[in-house]
Amino acid sequence: MKTDDILNNIQKKIFKSQGLNKKYGIFGLSLGEDLKTRLDAYCDQHNIAKSQLIKTLLTRYLNQEENK
Repeated sequence: MKTDDILNNIQKKIFKSQGLNKKYGIFGLSLGEDLKTRLDAYCDQHNIAKSQLIKTLLTRYLNQEENK
């Protein structure tokens, strides 16, 4: 999986949202402090929404696995 392809296909976020999962979670999933911090930093650095990155990664992973 090439990250350049992923970044090129994710829509840039327009605003910084304040959701219910402020501390260590996203989509009701507890990521833990380290992973949540890394995810936040990566998405901020690339100006993308966490939800879009996760959706894109999951879609690509499942497509890859289904085509094996």
